Amino acid sequence: MGDLTHHLADFHHAYLRDELPRIEDFLSQLGARHVNRHPQLRSLREIFAAFRDELTRSMIQEEEVLFPLIRGLESSEASVSLRRGLDSSRQLLPQHGNTAKILARMRALSEGFTAPEDADVEYHVLYGSLALLGNEIRRLLHEEDGMLFPRAISAATTRLEDTRWRRFGRWISPS
Repeated sequence: MGDLTHHLADFHHAYLRDELPRIEDFLSQLGARHVNRHPQLRSLREIFAAFRDELTRSMIQEEEVLFPLIRGLESSEASVSLRRGLDSSRQLLPQHGNTAKILARMRALSEGFTAPEDADVEYHVLYGSLALLGNEIRRLLHEEDGMLFPRAISAATTRLEDTRWRRFGRWISPS
């Protein structure tokens, strides 16, 4: 799991840190030039800002709190407090669902990231970048929500059960 947390931070999160400001700049420049002909750019820019803020908050929480806790599960010093800390991953799942909804709103607003007929090259670059960002977000959410978080919760639960066994010398039902 430690390798996966490093991969998520070093690959996916690094990509987002580079790409989000670049796309935001494109949106601002394009909006300044084309908002009269394409008013959806104003809404797209506002939605994207919320999207960026949500992703940034999530990445910080994951890298500063959640990923270190998950890495700690692999050490022999892991404690029951790790299980409690991992409850934050359950709080991230609804946030990730909201991220997917915002991405879907941007896709709908941009008609599937299809540039208008009168679009210039920068417009095509922006929509291509948004489409790539959407693909990256789907991969990231799959690796976190579908792989890392379930494994971490399972490992933490197993660690908690092992600790209960050692402490009381017998199995104690969690119910």
